[in-house]
Amino acid sequence: MSVSSDRPVVLVTAVGAPPGLNALRALVESQRYQIVACDAEASSPGLYQFGVPNKVVPLAVAEPEEYLRVLQGVILKHGVQFVLPCIEGEVELLAERHRDIEVSGARVLLPDLGTVASATDKFRATQTALKCGLPCPATILIPRVEALDQRLAAVKNFLSNCPPPWIIKPVQGHGMKNVETILSVDAAMEYVKTVAHDVLLQEKIPGPVGSMHLVGLIYDSEGRVTRRFSSRSIRTLYPGGGPATGGVSLVNEALVANTEKLINSIGTWRGPANVEWMIDPRDGQFKFIEINPRLWGYGYLAVGAGTNFPVTTVELGLGHEVGSDPGFRAGVTMLRTTTDLIFEECPFELRH
Repeated sequence: MSVSSDRPVVLVTAVGAPPGLNALRALVESQRYQIVACDAEASSPGLYQFGVPNKVVPLAVAEPEEYLRVLQGVILKHGVQFVLPCIEGEVELLAERHRDIEVSGARVLLPDLGTVASATDKFRATQTALKCGLPCPATILIPRVEALDQRLAAVKNFLSNCPPPWIIKPVQGHGMKNVETILSVDAAMEYVKTVAHDVLLQEKIPGPVGSMHLVGLIYDSEGRVTRRFSSRSIRTLYPGGGPATGGVSLVNEALVANTEKLINSIGTWRGPANVEWMIDPRDGQFKFIEINPRLWGYGYLAVGAGTNFPVTTVELGLGHEVGSDPGFRAGVTMLRTTTDLIFEECPFELRH
């Protein structure tokens, strides 16, 4: 074992992206843990930004069995007691194979795989929201297994009853990857002809930046909510939306209640989850967008507002009491900046 201290050892994955990077920051700043930082890329700035001595690369999900073998080796080498996955692929794999992690001596705090799959499948999650009586954008599933003429007929019928513009996106995904705005029936038809996976076709809610709201929740190992947080984005990575790069905390008890209703209808949840909602200026309703089974990219806003989601997740995962929900301060604002890291020598092997 390469570390020795009475502080628990926590492994944080995917520290190259904002969810993992901000979780890492919050845990390092708490000074409660020894941290092992992991990412698929040796050049990930998150491996070097906070002075974490224990780094592991590459750690990727591409080959699940190899990933698990490497992860188990890391757990044994560093005496890891808790693993905090911060990207969908790792959440899904560890939800399925959590017993392999536990045998190695570490814990995770995750729902079972079926519950995770029901949340991350955007069509199934939308259907669950509708069954809960929660507003959603008009949506249809275009399954790849159907014959092309059936898919095109379904698209044409949907578009004839739903005015443009529209959104086409994969059933699984995050961060606006492969999400496209479609302006014409012909463009939608061409997209469906070439796509090789299930997609959703939705009406596009005409809300400007600032219309997207988020509710974050943490559930304990018994499926009880222990922390609640709500916010809205005020800046995004792309002009038309995408990952938030700025946000403000706000209190919206009704939206939090709807989020709990939705998550509880998905299944027994454990650990963090966040749900995105968009306010529709046409009717003033909050429309369900998607569920993410993890900490979120601008989650450090919650830490700044007084509720530390990464620390609470780790404490619950270690079996510790976290007390009652302290709430959070409304009106706290977060803006993302970039920091250039300078090294006298490159800290990783350069590719030639």
